[in-house]
Amino acid sequence: MKKWKRYLSLFLAAALIMSFAGCKKTETSKTKTEEKEKLASIQGVFAMQTFDDLQCSETSNIMSIQKTNDRIYILLNEFDKDWNASYSVISMNMDGSDQKKTSLEVETVERVTQEDLEARTYENIYYGSFHLEGDQIYAMKNHYLETNEDENYNYTQNTSVVCFGSDGKLIWETPVEMLSATDKMYYVNSMIMLSSGNVGLLIGGDSKGLVEVFPDGRVSDIKALPKLDTIFDTLCSTNTTPDGKLVFTYYTEDYVSQNIVTYDMDSDTLNAPFPLPSSYNMNQMSVDESGDLYYTTNEGVFKYHIGDAEPSLIMSFFNSDLLTTYLDAFLPI
Repeated sequence: MKKWKRYLSLFLAAALIMSFAGCKKTETSKTKTEEKEKLASIQGVFAMQTFDDLQCSETSNIMSIQKTNDRIYILLNEFDKDWNASYSVISMNMDGSDQKKTSLEVETVERVTQEDLEARTYENIYYGSFHLEGDQIYAMKNHYLETNEDENYNYTQNTSVVCFGSDGKLIWETPVEMLSATDKMYYVNSMIMLSSGNVGLLIGGDSKGLVEVFPDGRVSDIKALPKLDTIFDTLCSTNTTPDGKLVFTYYTEDYVSQNIVTYDMDSDTLNAPFPLPSSYNMNQMSVDESGDLYYTTNEGVFKYHIGDAEPSLIMSFFNSDLLTTYLDAFLPI
């Protein structure tokens, strides 16, 4: 887990690199092609941005980053000195100005006490799979309770989809009871936004498919998506393009290589899979408005256009002022 000032600055380095490209030349040797000259021009170019006025915790994680209506939104998971978790959203203009922080009113439980340990009781509430859509924040909420007293072990896990408004207040919460079933095993591959405006859960496990979650408390049955069955078995990542299509990366059956495929949920159209380059080994991935992939490795930031033989290195960690081999999150703009 990294210090807040350090890794949020690194996020902005990756996010701003597109707009800064060409603004500064590093002292590299002349190259033969315009593409190499462009690459050389962005080495060592990054911006340092801190958020001291927003009173952010020194120990934090970035959960999600998105751009909406010319503003950047950062979903932050913070911890206090006793490791109690809280969640907030930082928003700012594209140039880093007009920074605002809004705390989410999440449900919490008290830290584990000595009495809990002696009674062998453990309870926790945690949130994940955050998604920002317009001025609302969606997440999966998990409430876990475990007791192990007098050799009687019991546990319950209740999962809900929650929605917060721009003021951080809870708007609605819908339990997803199938995820708490004990006779069958289900898990959430990804949480997506459907064209209906409702939340969709891509489900794996004993049954695979799509579950639609409604703000009024209803949850649909699993809708089978047979074209995605084999993809769900070895799914690596899910991204959504600006026009609503899903982009999956997944392992082949032998787990030797990865493919990439695009799926249109509304028309149930699955494009032919395309093998990713053998050099592909991503830490973080994002999709831009044209459908190109941007991803990071311990070497730098790469761009990949589906169909190309190899990706293009657009920022190297080794030949720059950015002293890191990892970005917690990034956003091409």
